[in-house]
Amino acid sequence: MTLDVLNITARRTPSPLRLRRLTLGLTQADVAAATGLSREQLSRIETGGCSPHRSTRRLLAVALAADLDDLFPTNSEGPATNGTLAKDAVTPAHGSAA
Repeated sequence: MTLDVLNITARRTPSPLRLRRLTLGLTQADVAAATGLSREQLSRIETGGCSPHRSTRRLLAVALAADLDDLFPTNSEGPATNGTLAKDAVTPAHGSAA
């Protein structure tokens, strides 16, 4: 019996916050200066390394002229993934036993 090897591709999905910042042509340093956050803190927020307080989310929405819900979407289970690893759906190769 031959085992099929499944490839799982992990990729980072950019957060809406990061996409908005890049669309405006701003650096993390630009946004950090406008909000009073450190560049490191902004980086952690963009990559999902921390969950910002509501007042911090509001500061970011104002600085990026964006709707709060667009920058920090939620789903029925709570905050949506924010730059975390996502895995592609994998299906077994044809002819393999499931």
